[in-house]
Amino acid sequence: MWLKGRENLKMLLERLEENGCQAVVCGGLEGLYSNLDLIQNRFEIGSAAFYPRGRLKSLPSRLSGRIVQVNNDMAAADLAGFKLAITEFDYALAESGSLVIFTESMVERLVTCLPETLLGVVWADRILPSLTSHHSIIAANVADGKVVSIISGPSKTLDIEQTFVTGVHGPDRVMALIVVEE
Repeated sequence: MWLKGRENLKMLLERLEENGCQAVVCGGLEGLYSNLDLIQNRFEIGSAAFYPRGRLKSLPSRLSGRIVQVNNDMAAADLAGFKLAITEFDYALAESGSLVIFTESMVERLVTCLPETLLGVVWADRILPSLTSHHSIIAANVADGKVVSIISGPSKTLDIEQTFVTGVHGPDRVMALIVVEE
């Protein structure tokens, strides 16, 4: 099983890069926390929005001064002020280099598209080979009333003059932190 997991991780990293995403493999939670700190410093991002979910229910106190935990009572305007959003994704798709999230609230969805930079956290054991290989997971979540978002990279479009533009309909930068626990 782990051999297949390594193959999926390798393919995911290749596809994320092809899609214009930056990806970092982290060794456990401590590696994740260290990378969060480095990313904020590297991109000179002030405060970041953090939506707790899944295994990532909280962050250590050393990060709490610059990372604001958001909740479902916040308004869209409050989220738009953050340059960075951090949230856990439910799955990653190796074949397409995509991050998959099932959401129930509007705030949860907005966290993935309003800030300039989206930092998606996904656990290595949640990397699926492809969307079609596990369609039952999608079907079950949709049946439960959840919205499925599949993010394959930064928002890209052409404006009216056919000029390539990023970040218009979503994040300008997508980063993935893949947590490997052994």
